[in-house]
Amino acid sequence: MRANARFREQPAVSSNVDPAWGSTPAAPPLPAATKATLRQHFRQRRRAAVASDPAGLAAAALAALPPHLAPPRRLGLYWPVGHEPDLRPLAEGLPSPWRDHLALPAIRDDRLLYLPWSPGDPLEPDAVGIPAPTAATPLSPEELALLLVPGLAVDHRGLRLGSGGGWYDRLRTDPHWRAVPALVVVPVACVVARLPADPWDVPFPGWLAETGLHWIDPAPVPAPVPAAVPEGGSTASVATS
Repeated sequence: MRANARFREQPAVSSNVDPAWGSTPAAPPLPAATKATLRQHFRQRRRAAVASDPAGLAAAALAALPPHLAPPRRLGLYWPVGHEPDLRPLAEGLPSPWRDHLALPAIRDDRLLYLPWSPGDPLEPDAVGIPAPTAATPLSPEELALLLVPGLAVDHRGLRLGSGGGWYDRLRTDPHWRAVPALVVVPVACVVARLPADPWDVPFPGWLAETGLHWIDPAPVPAPVPAAVPEGGSTASVATS
């Protein structure tokens, strides 16, 4: 099968780099206290940034993404919890057909899945209490064009600091899911030069901030999209790029 389409390179963001959080990748797992300290720091930083410009990230996404989306493949969003940037205005603002080709994650049977979703569809709490679609059949990797993933911070190598559940890390250990382009959604204030890493951390290819999309490596022009992708159907392998 053809790999999922990637997107054109966007101008690099002008990141607010905090060298105090620089580190080299760690061989052993990081002490829990270290991760807890980092999460507390960036949770506060993200809260302040989102409060000062609550619509900035959704507006940047709405401006940058539509030319690069490729229905019938879907855009994977997330339902915001805590002080995560709220991208629901992006979902509401996308014109058809993009608005009809979205997806949200759900935790089921101790793993993260993506389910088809459009604004207004019914939601119910998933296994960890986050609103999720009620569809029975999950989407396969080749049905997703791009994933937008919340984070507390991301560094210039694409390493993401999450909330500690490990759901996205485990998803992206699967090479088929790792072939789906994925951007960490963070305010510019949470983009740093280098974060400490655990051995199992899988870098992301870039991030979305108020200043737009940033790909760490140049992204090729999207490949042609098949005429139809059956929802929840094919589970054929996707070649990694």
